Amino acid sequence: MRRAFLFAMLVQLLLSSSLAVAGELDYSKLPERAQTYIPMLLEQVDEFWPEMDEPSIFCALIETETCITLKHRYCWSPTATLKTSREEGRGLGQITRAWDSQGRLRFDSLQALRDQHQEALAGWSWKNVGEALFQLRGIVLMYQDLYATFEFAETQTDRYCF
Repeated sequence: MRRAFLFAMLVQLLLSSSLAVAGELDYSKLPERAQTYIPMLLEQVDEFWPEMDEPSIFCALIETETCITLKHRYCWSPTATLKTSREEGRGLGQITRAWDSQGRLRFDSLQALRDQHQEALAGWSWKNVGEALFQLRGIVLMYQDLYATFEFAETQTDRYCF
């Protein structure tokens, strides 16, 4: 947990300071696909969580979930996949489903997100799980749900970290 927190803070620092050029991000210093998906991500934040003031946290999440290295083929890729005999994670946020030892579905985070946000995620399924726009929207909505859960946190930063 501490390592993930430190990584998130590092990415946040990079995005908020050293990548800023005349008040705008210098996307050339980011992984190649991040240059494509960060503007899409910011659109989703503006639409679904406009009061979210630290969108770089989503970038840290995506890098943690997809980037073995910043040059890896799955870094910032909507096709990033982690699959074992009992678990499958896909995409920018590693949307996951898992099965028990008898092959019964234990959980399906995509379905849970769709159930929670029927209108915003209508049309997203395991058949089209690789659609980046749905993945980015799902990340924003999932994080917003988690943020709401931790209203007891002492500071907003703590709440984001939870």
